[in-house]
Amino acid sequence: MNVKSLYEDQKQNDPLRAAISSPHDKQLQILTDFAHFADKLKGFQGKRIKKLTVDTATAIHHTCLGVVEMTKSLLHENQFVLLGKFTTDPLEKAFGKLRQGSEVTYFINVQQILEKVNMMKTKLALRMDLDVSDCLRSLVMSVGSVFSLDA
Repeated sequence: MNVKSLYEDQKQNDPLRAAISSPHDKQLQILTDFAHFADKLKGFQGKRIKKLTVDTATAIHHTCLGVVEMTKSLLHENQFVLLGKFTTDPLEKAFGKLRQGSEVTYFINVQQILEKVNMMKTKLALRMDLDVSDCLRSLVMSVGSVFSLDA
């Protein structure tokens, strides 16, 4: 499922690492089978032996079947689908940088995000040797505050 390049199956000598090019590919059937297997492992809350919680089993089931349906839908318009490209890594990286600017607090609020974004814009403007007063004016307007920079 973590295929990120078109010819990864040839590089790794593994046919299961091929890009998905048909709605009937073996990888999609394996994913569907795993979804149904996870659904069968649903246990009751409390004491569970070799069982998944209802929430975990349901999440796995819905995620796997959702990926299969998404892939089939994408194959109507594309020749192949690389499921490894569907990750949240860039988003996690961006939030990691925002958290670092917020005193390493995991839960950050909108004000902290806006402050960090404005600091990043200002640093970029300084690096590019732009007129800082114009950048500051646009930053102030983007936050919605009313300040006069012409003092």
